[in-house]
Amino acid sequence: MTLERGYADTGELDMFGVRFADGVVGPAVHMRLVKPNTLSALVLVQPHVAGLTMTAKWQVSNDKNTWYDAGAENNEVEIQLDLGTGFDVDTPVTTSVDAVHSAYGWEWARCGIAIDGAGGTAEDTYRISYNFELVRK
Repeated sequence: MTLERGYADTGELDMFGVRFADGVVGPAVHMRLVKPNTLSALVLVQPHVAGLTMTAKWQVSNDKNTWYDAGAENNEVEIQLDLGTGFDVDTPVTTSVDAVHSAYGWEWARCGIAIDGAGGTAEDTYRISYNFELVRK
């Protein structure tokens, strides 16, 4: 039996101009297409500036205009990405982030990366891709 899979990817993008308390997001996923409990995001960040704190989090929406941070059952909203320390971090960090259970009750979901600390530069890069099983009709 072959599973029907879905996939979406931002490609590699830079964080040029992303300021403190801003962030970046992956593409929106239409949750009607996603089999429950199969959506995950593969988040890759490669910072080149020390002092950045980055956290991966899920957001949900019913209209793709207004987005809300989605909390898990234990009220955890974000997953901090361990970037290390030093003047030139320059070490890629990759982690898989399962979609929170509450995302399956919304029309749309996306994974994002919140940035805290210094602003992002053109050398700080990220990539967000999704894997999920499609709902069979």
